[in-house]
Amino acid sequence: MIETKDMPDNFDSIFHKAVERVVANKFTIKMLLHNVKWGVKGDLFHQIQVFVDQQHETLYRHTEQLMERLHIHETGALVNSERVHELSELPEYCGHKTTQQSLQSLCHAFDKLIGLCCSARLLAQVSTDAVTEELLSQQISYYNAQYVCLRGIIINNKD
Repeated sequence: MIETKDMPDNFDSIFHKAVERVVANKFTIKMLLHNVKWGVKGDLFHQIQVFVDQQHETLYRHTEQLMERLHIHETGALVNSERVHELSELPEYCGHKTTQQSLQSLCHAFDKLIGLCCSARLLAQVSTDAVTEELLSQQISYYNAQYVCLRGIIINNKD
């Protein structure tokens, strides 16, 4: 167990920056979802439309929950449209020509988001912020399920 005296002075800042990075990448994934939604053609069109709409709603709710946690910690909402590009680790638009490529890009984005959430969750655990830790654990479980769903769609629907 890490004692408070052993943590660096800027630990809270490191923790909040990790949560901000998660939020910024969620905004980017929303843009990727939009691009995928209108780029899919053929048999997958309806299935992907439903999937994307569900993800938009869930990402919005998850983002709001994390922004509330930042607000409670008095760091405020430090993720705005200017900072999303600075903080995000994902490309907003990949210019894929096929449905398969678009879905693989989206799958990669969810995988990256899972990793970022795991890092932020570990920092929440160390900072003894049990509420944010639990929130991130729930979100990781959700995104893992969506990743598996996307992988299934990709495997079962070759171009």
